[in-house]
Amino acid sequence: MKVDARFRQARTIFCQNILTAALVAAVILFAAALANAQSTGGRIRGTVTDPSGSAVPGATMQLINEDTHATREVQSGANGDYM
Repeated sequence: MKVDARFRQARTIFCQNILTAALVAAVILFAAALANAQSTGGRIRGTVTDPSGSAVPGATMQLINEDTHATREVQSGANGDYM
């Protein structure tokens, strides 16, 4: 009788470990699928101000990608904001 009880207990622990491992594997696979959703793009935002702290509307900025040397010019809006 004691052998049967120990066998059932060992089988229960084994099944619990298998279920736990399956759950962990499912979570890892789900997380891996979400990790591919990352973007390689970005956004630069800011406000152009003069030394007194006032906004500078219509200021022209040139953005340069140092890796590709691609450039983009933008102008600040009415309250000095740019994107």
